[in-house]
Amino acid sequence: MKFKLGQKVNYKNILRKTSNYLHVKDDDFIPDETKEIKNIKRVTLNEKRIGYVMGTRYRKFKTFISVFDDGDFGQSYIAANGREMKQVYLVAYTMGKTDYVLEEDLKEVNLNA
Repeated sequence: MKFKLGQKVNYKNILRKTSNYLHVKDDDFIPDETKEIKNIKRVTLNEKRIGYVMGTRYRKFKTFISVFDDGDFGQSYIAANGREMKQVYLVAYTMGKTDYVLEEDLKEVNLNA
């Protein structure tokens, strides 16, 4: 279901940025191995929030890194070689406070009830 701008919704799961720092060396990789770093995690709130859809954004969920052997001066180096992006909804729940929410976590609020 597509949600419209200004539509009233409720949700219990939100997305938060993870604070992960990568501390790896070339020795941590086997040849042709790709490692995955999660950039966003899903957090469940204690109670449901009601908010209004403000729009959609694309967020980076994962980054894939590998070791490359063709670096300067014949040294290998670690670099990102891809990422996974998803479209999420930006939902305002109070004045000036917003959350990023996946579409499957949003539920339409029935205004007739």
